[in-house]
Amino acid sequence: MSAAPAPTRVLFIGNSLTYYNGGVEKHLERMCNECGDSAVVLCKSVTKGGATLSHLWRKVSECKKQIRTQAFDYVVLQDDLPELNDVADFTKFVGKFVALVRECGAQPMLYMCWAYERLAHRASQAAIEEAHREVGNALKVDVVPVGCARLELP
Repeated sequence: MSAAPAPTRVLFIGNSLTYYNGGVEKHLERMCNECGDSAVVLCKSVTKGGATLSHLWRKVSECKKQIRTQAFDYVVLQDDLPELNDVADFTKFVGKFVALVRECGAQPMLYMCWAYERLAHRASQAAIEEAHREVGNALKVDVVPVGCARLELP
């Protein structure tokens, strides 16, 4: 009898758009693991309410520590463009995270956020999608279109 393969390890880095409603990482882990006897996916997160990737890079050392020490397969990066309203800053800090993630042997991914009513005047859904796709293409990073999918929900 062969041993079960090692689970895929995923780290989520972001803010309340990642941890709200029980945490994206917990829902993903539950959905992936509910049909078997052993874990297929193991997820962790480092999040801080209201934080941008710039803030997480500069002020939350746990983000870089987890990437460097935990041998993740994927690191999912979530910024908040409606709050940030600065594509240059978004691009800069996604680039910093992507370089570190790759240096540590993991695959980076971008979690596309969404426009929300409180800040609709600052960032439209179209602008958010464009920024994520441009950065994703430039850095050759997959974009998970959470913001687009969210628009399809009732």
